[in-house]
Amino acid sequence: MKSILSICLLAFSVSSTYGQEALPQKADIRTYGNSVKFQFGDFYIPGTIHTGKPISQLGLYYERKLFKKFHAGIGYMQWTPIRSPSIPILSTVKPESEYEQPVVGGLEFWRKYKMLDLYLTYKYSIAGSHHLVSPNIGISYAWGIDQYLQWHYYYFFEEHSGYEWRKNSYYGLISGISYDYLLLNNRINIGIDIRGRFYPERKKAQYDYGLHIGVNF
Repeated sequence: MKSILSICLLAFSVSSTYGQEALPQKADIRTYGNSVKFQFGDFYIPGTIHTGKPISQLGLYYERKLFKKFHAGIGYMQWTPIRSPSIPILSTVKPESEYEQPVVGGLEFWRKYKMLDLYLTYKYSIAGSHHLVSPNIGISYAWGIDQYLQWHYYYFFEEHSGYEWRKNSYYGLISGISYDYLLLNNRINIGIDIRGRFYPERKKAQYDYGLHIGVNF
């Protein structure tokens, strides 16, 4: 992972030479040296449940051309307060069974998670220069708050619980694919993002999906 990080950082520094190439008459997103994208969407973590509106994450990403079709990117993503800011973990609490006892000491919720991503992407044109498909791979750092159940009991048929809050963070890998449609002389791009996040310590993968709008310069 450290080697991937070193390669990405080195790529950003040397890409200034390649990112300033003269634009051909018919330019596409691969030609411009820089791109900024605003992302919004939802996510899914197997074995969990969360409810609310369909926009549960917001992110801002920057990409820089390295050479030819290769770009490097860095971005920030966070769970939004538009949706429930916590995710009950079904392996600990199973709300579909009213007789299931919570596990004392178990992890019940994740809250307010943020993610910093660093990645490499390859931009491939399909059906002309206005359509791009871009697979990507990289590393990620996530941090947020975990809620653990400290004690739990029933008294006269009433449930009573106590919780402990702990800050936590994870290192992991990301891999995904993006589709872009280019507008206004290929300066503006809109598209779809699908991404998997794999944090070994968290033991649960996170799958992101959503839309983005960006500007190329």
